[in-house]
Amino acid sequence: MALANDPSRLNQRVTFGVTQSVENDNGIAEDQFVPSFTVWCGIYNRTLAEKFQVIGTEHSDDTQLIIRHNKDVDDQMFAQLNGDKSVTYQVIDVQPDESPNPVTFDLVTLKKVKV
Repeated sequence: MALANDPSRLNQRVTFGVTQSVENDNGIAEDQFVPSFTVWCGIYNRTLAEKFQVIGTEHSDDTQLIIRHNKDVDDQMFAQLNGDKSVTYQVIDVQPDESPNPVTFDLVTLKKVKV
């Protein structure tokens, strides 16, 4: 992954967590984001060919991040970017870097969800 040559691009924060059903003040159960851990990330910009491949699909609005390899991140998690609690994303895919480098990175794909 191109970012492996420039880790200084990991200049944003992503908080991973889960959702839990919590009762609000009116006694109604609502799903809420419960944070687990926060790591540095960088936004992965799709190539032009990748952009053309997803036009008109359910993945056209997905956000992709690069993070240092973290075995705790999986596609059952949710995420929030840069402390913005008004937008929650679901992790829909985690692609680990298979290179032999001592420091590896994961490509994490997020889809905006309503929680």
